[in-house]
Amino acid sequence: MGRKTYEATKGSIDYSDKILRIIVTKKPDQYDNAYVQNHLEFTNSSPQKIVRNLEARGYKEVILAGGEQLNTVFLKRKLVDELWLTVEPVIFCSGHQLASKGTLDINLSLLKLERLNTNGTLLLKYRINN
Repeated sequence: MGRKTYEATKGSIDYSDKILRIIVTKKPDQYDNAYVQNHLEFTNSSPQKIVRNLEARGYKEVILAGGEQLNTVFLKRKLVDELWLTVEPVIFCSGHQLASKGTLDINLSLLKLERLNTNGTLLLKYRINN
């Protein structure tokens, strides 16, 4: 996840032996006191290096939980093979973009549509057609 996402969620992180969270930040040294072995790491490595490192450590699946900047970098480097979008039945007048404007042109194929609750929250799962 990106640094901003980490900052917004750090108070609610549950540590599990099955989950390693890697925070991408320009200044990982600022988070030396937040490092938790096998649970929480901070890096300024490239997306390719992060993925290679995770593969070398035996991880088979990775969730990218970031904002516009982090999503754009991983998508540009074709390191994302699925996109999961949650659609809430709420209209906002402001918000954040999935990726930076004008930087990507990606086609998607719908894999699955799932209704999550009685309010009409939908989970859309897409394959990225690189």
